[in-house]
Amino acid sequence: MEEKEIRKLNKRAMLEMLVELSEENDRLTAENEELKKKLEDKNLVIRNAGSIAKASLELNHIFEDAQKAADQYIRSIMEIRKEKKEELERMKSLVSKLKEVEKNGRASDDKRSEESSEEGE
Repeated sequence: MEEKEIRKLNKRAMLEMLVELSEENDRLTAENEELKKKLEDKNLVIRNAGSIAKASLELNHIFEDAQKAADQYIRSIMEIRKEKKEELERMKSLVSKLKEVEKNGRASDDKRSEESSEEGE
């Protein structure tokens, strides 16, 4: 509406126009607030997505470090197992040799006993 047309309006028409403009202003203000809230929600989602991505990367590093530690632990356990197996084989060998020496010692004792029995006769 142009200024001349507005001047020709009576008070009642001007009040009605004022009420309509006020209601439209309220509606637009509410819509503006709603759009601001939606925008803030979207921004929050975007910020959180960045934070989640960052947290995910940090977790990946933690898991990689944990995996490295687990691999190192397994390697050390396998090395200890190998050493213990070698030690067990050495001990078995010694036991076998001791049994042989013991067997030979008994045979020797038996031979001496026979010899001394034969001498006594």
